[in-house]
Amino acid sequence: MNETGRQLASFAESLKLPFTFKMVIVYDMNDLHEDLFEIEADEVVGVYASLILRTMIIKPNRLENLLRVIRRLKPCTMTVTEVEGDQHNSSSFINSFIKSLFFYSAWFDCLNDCMDRNDPNRMSLEGKFLSRGIRSIVATEGDERMIMHVGINLWRSFGRFGFVEIQARLAAKKFACGGPVNLDMNEKSLIVGWKGTPLFSFSAWKLR
Repeated sequence: MNETGRQLASFAESLKLPFTFKMVIVYDMNDLHEDLFEIEADEVVGVYASLILRTMIIKPNRLENLLRVIRRLKPCTMTVTEVEGDQHNSSSFINSFIKSLFFYSAWFDCLNDCMDRNDPNRMSLEGKFLSRGIRSIVATEGDERMIMHVGINLWRSFGRFGFVEIQARLAAKKFACGGPVNLDMNEKSLIVGWKGTPLFSFSAWKLR
């Protein structure tokens, strides 16, 4: 997290923007509240949640508290990047295993084509993101499961917290690299895939 702060500070300095990085750490998401954030009266708030909400689906009270806090912070926009994998939760272990096998095979194939094997970012992806997901989906069930993959339709439940989905088409420019990458719109959200296998969704939201 400190390294993230240093990178953001360096980027802000290159743009001659005033910038302060402050971490807020809670050990239970139910302990998160808006008073922990030092926000100036004229400050514009944006929220970016990347591959984190999937860790709270199995504990919906924590996810709901997070969304209530975000709403009270009144962000101008909230962007969410999440795994697109609602077929990984079949009641049949065989079906879930096969769907997960195709999903993670596509991920590793994508990494082989797009990143050098010794790239530290790749090693971080494989070690923290992919391996944790594989262990959680294939080797655990019930209360032991720490990660659950869902589809973009579940995130549309943000609507009950006062969020409205907005167009994410501009995000396609970030991922445009040709080849076997698939970019498809699902209503207003972008679905990024590899050789026909959906990998993750990119969605944007604003308050009503």
